[in-house]
Amino acid sequence: MTFTVSGGERAVRGAIIALEPRIDPGTRTLQVRAAAPNPGRRLLPGGFASVEITLAEIPDAIQVPAAAIVPGVTEKNVFVMVDGRAVRRAVRTGTRSETAVQILEGLRPGDLVITSGLQQMRAGLPVVVEKPEQGAPETPLPVVRSAQ
Repeated sequence: MTFTVSGGERAVRGAIIALEPRIDPGTRTLQVRAAAPNPGRRLLPGGFASVEITLAEIPDAIQVPAAAIVPGVTEKNVFVMVDGRAVRRAVRTGTRSETAVQILEGLRPGDLVITSGLQQMRAGLPVVVEKPEQGAPETPLPVVRSAQ
């Protein structure tokens, strides 16, 4: 578990020592008690903290941006680029965060997933990988768009 406090610049590592056995259905919150070192007494009681708790790690998981998932009537799909063309792939999804979705089946590591222009995307459509403009901030994923 790590947390930051208002006005604090660095993350502090702590350990969970107790947690409420149920989630409050009204607020969707979970009460947690943690202990953390406090050298120099910089952490004061009663302050607010932003807490990040890693519940589990899934090694070798394939994860795509949530925006890349195209919901269908009976299945979920993504578009991938194969030989310069869009190919629709049915996928089975796992855990989800607000920005990313785990893919359990349907993709392999290294597949180039199309994340933009999905409203107009269809199988067989020519696509290209956009190179970032000079001076633009780098993105962790290449941007693939329709060539038409």
